[in-house]
Amino acid sequence: NGTVLQPGEKWSINDAAGPRTKETGWKDAAGINNGKYVEEPGGGICQVSSTLYIALIKSEVKITTRSHHSWPLGYVPTGLDATISTGGPDFVFQNNYDTPIAVVAVVDGKNDRTVTIKVYGPKMDYDVSFEVEDVKDEEPTESPAITVDPELKPEASQWVKPRHNFIQVKVWKIKKDKQSGKQIGEKELYSTETYKAFPGTLAVGPSPSPSPSEAPSAAPSASPSGEPAPALPSASS
Repeated sequence: NGTVLQPGEKWSINDAAGPRTKETGWKDAAGINNGKYVEEPGGGICQVSSTLYIALIKSEVKITTRSHHSWPLGYVPTGLDATISTGGPDFVFQNNYDTPIAVVAVVDGKNDRTVTIKVYGPKMDYDVSFEVEDVKDEEPTESPAITVDPELKPEASQWVKPRHNFIQVKVWKIKKDKQSGKQIGEKELYSTETYKAFPGTLAVGPSPSPSPSEAPSAAPSASPSGEPAPALPSASS
């Protein structure tokens, strides 16, 4: 909040936020790590970076570094997210205008639980919006990895790493005149976003122990005729 960039200046959210650790004051929240959701310091910060990304591209600000998540998220349209991680993916933008630009960010974490970001700069005579076109949504072709969890009941199962479809979308950029509201020219293909399929990992409970067949408590004696008794089948397990 309050960041001002001079013409040509770059800004990194990882540099500004610093390492997300408990020692630096960050609290645990859900984040994606190694293919699954885990509670980690600074989890959920990507809602800030994703909202910032949308505000900037609507303002025609240059994006220099940006990556989408491992799979689509619910709080922004598919293909319009920006993931960041301590020591990992970053989100960086650059002031491509001839005048300074400023960013105002407001987070309501108690009531509406929203992130609102506004970008101030040269006046634009048109509005920018984005339209997402679904291209592919296909289930993984691979079977999930299976692990045995002794804490689960026999024959019970639960997902350790969620299964996700292969998803591809096209993001179209649309410009409309501020006064007339009419579209300016044809919509432009802004990006094509591809989210890889994840077969997932499924934990299962141990197999129930089979009951052995009943066996006699003592060996059989010889038959009255004096011939040995027929052999008993061995107990199966």
